Formats: sequence, C-alpha cells, structure tokens
Amino acid sequence: MASAVVGRFEAGDLDRVQLVYTRFISAGRQEVVVEPLLPLEAAEVVDAPADHAGEASADYEFEPNPEAILETLLPRYTESRIYARC
Repeated sequence: MASAVVGRFEAGDLDRVQLVYTRFISAGRQEVVVEPLLPLEAAEVVDAPADHAGEASADYEFEPNPEAILETLLPRYTESRIYARC
C-alpha cells in the first residue's frame, strides 16, 4: 500500500495523503483518527543548522546524493508509519 501511495504522490497525482483509522479506547468506544502522511510536516523534517544557530557547523558529504537517499527512505518511512498505526 505504501509504495502505491508514495509513487502516486511523487508523480503528482496526489497532493496530500492522510491516514484514517479507528483507535481502540475500550470495547464500547473507538475514536476516528485522521493523520497527515504525505507531504512530511515541518516538525518531522528538522533543518539542523537552523536549530543549532551560533554553534559550529560542519559540511557533510552524502553518498549517494541526498535525492537518492530520500528516494530510498521515503517509502520505508511511509511503510513504517502505516505499520505503526495498524
């Protein structure tokens, strides 16, 4: 399910993806929960230099490039978010 959703999101077919599920509270009560899944919210993506202003900064080299890392990690992150809610 995650790969289909991520693929359509990356292709531009979807602007937003939300998880909708019921949270078990008791045998007589469940709660409907709606959570944004994609795009990632700003609180989930932290820009390290802005958070540590005034501290020494370092240059980082990524291998493979950041785009390739994101292409690999985004589907796995989405899968884990879906799995954690089921």
